[in-house]
Amino acid sequence: TSGRYIASGQVGENADVIVWDFEEKKLLYRMQTHDAGLACLAFSHDEKLLLSVGVPADNRILVWDMASGLMNAQATPSSERPPQPTVTCACWGGFFKDIKRRDTANYMLATAGQRSLRLWALDPLTGQWPVMGESFAAHSHVRDYTC
Repeated sequence: TSGRYIASGQVGENADVIVWDFEEKKLLYRMQTHDAGLACLAFSHDEKLLLSVGVPADNRILVWDMASGLMNAQATPSSERPPQPTVTCACWGGFFKDIKRRDTANYMLATAGQRSLRLWALDPLTGQWPVMGESFAAHSHVRDYTC
């Protein structure tokens, strides 16, 4: 990433995500969707998307379009059966690859936390998740991941 954007979040009531344009020294967006707090924020490799992960009480993973400041996609990991572990960190991984290892139009990301590492793919045009939190098999390794 170029470092053009800076994002911050907070824990507590009305946990807004705030994005600044560092080059122009101005506030770009105030996203007011998370209710209880943010666990982490991450820009995509091309800075077109921002991922915001709420704390367990918020229970939301949101993706924001940096061109418009609007929500592009969302997921609620703890509503899945069985409930997913707490997410404490996340990062983007470029574009999702097809079976021949060619880039697709879908973005790839990973979330991690309590004994969990999950892979995701996001279609940025539709906001759909072709791969929604697929568990990564770590076999006998048990880890709690933090960033």
